Amino acid sequence: STLVRLQNSIVNSQIQFRSGADGQYQLIDQQGRLLQKGNFNKGWVNIPASKLPEGLIFMIILTTQGQHNFKLIKQ
Repeated sequence: STLVRLQNSIVNSQIQFRSGADGQYQLIDQQGRLLQKGNFNKGWVNIPASKLPEGLIFMIILTTQGQHNFKLIKQ
């Protein structure tokens, strides 16, 4: 599967990750509500996070190579 590497699971103003393929992301809160979603191109990806609520956020990354799930802590 394509490597997706998260820069840091502790998030302040932005979420950064590197992806080996184009794809889509979804940010979901602990209640399962969709907070934000979008598309990205392969390489380094920066997602603005300053408006996200504090606490645990789940990030789902979907590429043609599969799905990757991450747990983030928004501070």
